[in-house]
This record gives sequence, structure tokens and C-alpha cells, in this order.
Amino acid sequence: MRQQIITALDLMNMRDDSWYFFENFAMTFDERDAKNPIRKPFPAHNTRYREIVERFDARIETREYRLIAIPKSRQHMASWLVMLYFLNKAMTRPKSALYIQSEQKEKAEKQIKRVNDAYTYLHPDLQ
Repeated sequence: MRQQIITALDLMNMRDDSWYFFENFAMTFDERDAKNPIRKPFPAHNTRYREIVERFDARIETREYRLIAIPKSRQHMASWLVMLYFLNKAMTRPKSALYIQSEQKEKAEKQIKRVNDAYTYLHPDLQ
């Protein structure tokens, strides 16, 4: 992750290419260690994650708002991927309508907390 001042070019890149946000600014937490969660950069080296984000962006650009299904497991970080994608869109497209659905209220609250925590640890110029 870069340690520098965020420029207008960074903001444009984040808006036009969501993967730029993942590569340069997105953080995750190791939730398996509840007493000492470790904050770390999103694993941007994973090409499968990049493919999913590019599909999200393509559907937004073409206005094809169909369902996108992602197999979910702890190892795949699907929740992190989607929540960080929504965070980027909320920051770069302020009038976006973003919806999160979950089976249970507690799970939905956990997802919202995940986004809030990720936002808190962003570079101050992005907050």
C-alpha cells in the first residue's frame, strides 16, 4: 500500500477502475483472531478477485444490473470483496443506491461493521 497524499488522479482512477482502489487503498482484517485482528492490504495479487471486480464495473457501465452470483466461503473473501467494492462506489459515486441483503439481521450488521471498519482505516484524504 502506498503512503502518500491522495491526488485528484487517484480519485478519478478509483471512480473509473475499481480495481485501482483494491490495489492501492483497500484493507482487510484477519477476523479469525478476535482479540488481535490484523489489518492488512487486500490480496490484490489474486486474479480471480480482479475478474470479479471487472465484471462488476462492466455491468455498471453497461447498466446491466443483473444478479451476480459469487460462491462464498471464508477462504474466498467474497464478503470482503463485495463490501469493499460498495465502499469504493459509495465514495466515488455519491448518489449511488447500494443495497446489502443478508439472511439475518446480525449478519447484515456484521457486513455494515466491516465496511465501517475498512473506511476508518483508509488514508485520511479518502475519508
